[in-house]
Amino acid sequence: MRFLQDIQCWFWTDINLLTRFCDRIVLLSKGMIITSGSASEVVNRDSVKEVFGIEVEIVSHDDTVYVLPTGTVMDSCDND
Repeated sequence: MRFLQDIQCWFWTDINLLTRFCDRIVLLSKGMIITSGSASEVVNRDSVKEVFGIEVEIVSHDDTVYVLPTGTVMDSCDND
């Protein structure tokens, strides 16, 4: 059995902070896991649009992923 050490769990809605400081990201929507993995695996235009309902541009620089909003909140985004 392998024990994990030094685990920290952060709950942020600021995607840019997540991509900068977290080794692994779990993307949730309405209590369900949408996807998980590294920032480059998880954070993309489709996943951000699905969860947050916004259009974005994804930019990578020095192994860090940045999310830049380009559109408004979509009417279909329901956060109940």
